[in-house]
Amino acid sequence: MQETQGTHPPRVSERTPNGIPLELYEGGPEQGFADLPPDGPVYQNIFGEIVINRTPRTPKPPEGVIHYMRATDVPIETLQWIWEPYIPLGKLVMLDGDPGVGKSSLCAWLAGAISTGRGMPDTPDQTREPANVLMLSAEDGIGDTIIPRLKKMEADLERVFVSDDGITLNARGLTKLEKTIAFLHPKLVFIDPIVFYMGADMDMNRANEVRGMTGRLSMMAGHYGCTIIPVRHLRKQASTTAIYRGQGTIDFVGAARSVLLLERRAGGKTVMDHIKTNAGRKGETLSYTISDDGVFYWGPIVREGDSKIVRESKATVRELAVKVIRETLKDGPRPYNDVLKAALKAGLGERTIERAKIGLATSTKNGKEWTWELTPEAQAQGEKDANVVADLISTAGEEALRQALAKIGRGPIQ
Repeated sequence: MQETQGTHPPRVSERTPNGIPLELYEGGPEQGFADLPPDGPVYQNIFGEIVINRTPRTPKPPEGVIHYMRATDVPIETLQWIWEPYIPLGKLVMLDGDPGVGKSSLCAWLAGAISTGRGMPDTPDQTREPANVLMLSAEDGIGDTIIPRLKKMEADLERVFVSDDGITLNARGLTKLEKTIAFLHPKLVFIDPIVFYMGADMDMNRANEVRGMTGRLSMMAGHYGCTIIPVRHLRKQASTTAIYRGQGTIDFVGAARSVLLLERRAGGKTVMDHIKTNAGRKGETLSYTISDDGVFYWGPIVREGDSKIVRESKATVRELAVKVIRETLKDGPRPYNDVLKAALKAGLGERTIERAKIGLATSTKNGKEWTWELTPEAQAQGEKDANVVADLISTAGEEALRQALAKIGRGPIQ
């Protein structure tokens, strides 16, 4: 190398292109770098040093640094879902709501769907492999409340594991929970309510105390491929911002990758809002009802501004439900999921078509699948209506046809 002008020759500094000193790489100058031709890139920096750029092989970090990974060494993974976009798999998801609004009933519905492999309400035909569910419950009795509720949701009780072990989610309790998850391999884990399992020594309003627990739960979820859903009550003081309504520090929301809020709106309508997500788009707000006998039913999507819309009369809604059932079953028996999918597309809830089904259709269970079929009377009425329509088409034309369809109330669904 040629020396620069001056009394002293320039100092040679062998560094990698990212500026890490040569001596920090395994094997030193001779073994820590890939072989380069003799005329490799050499330049003189602003400090007068001759810099030789070489390509590192394996970095050798100094003692005491944090664990890190080079971004190019990390494989890209596709996010998996329990229910897209509401419940990602392998993540922490919060479920918030006031007492009595249906949080535990929703947990039971989800347990039923996952344990049997049923589809979600907006994709009932997309079934999956049945999986285990773990439910930690501190408020409801297992024998008198939880098991009867799970049976009403048609859960596979062989795959649902329920615990009333009053563990505290400190270091010892979290280790105990992790061992349980490693043994049972559940896809869903419910902690209902989370405040009970925090113990007297943990302040749910202090972010540093909460984050230690939620961080460990998040790591468990990712490592074991399950979704962990802590359940929270809402604050007594109402907040206008949804993400601040849950009890405790905002760090609960910060740690969760998705947050669901169950609430009762003006007029008594109960809805599930998707108030936060770090895993894609927010989901639509869905309505739901819980029958007098404790069965959870999904309703239609709640559009923005629905609270200002005058509700249709019950008679009009039932008439539409009857039309949906007739249209879906007109060619013979169909799986219940087909009827439900058609109802949701028409803006009807599950409970609505269940009521409209009375006297109109029958249901039978084949294995794990329910099938609906029009009653003989409903089939006969359908044939009679079809004959009337055929006569009108041939004799009176389209206008008379429209009048006849309006009269019998069984025209084709648009």
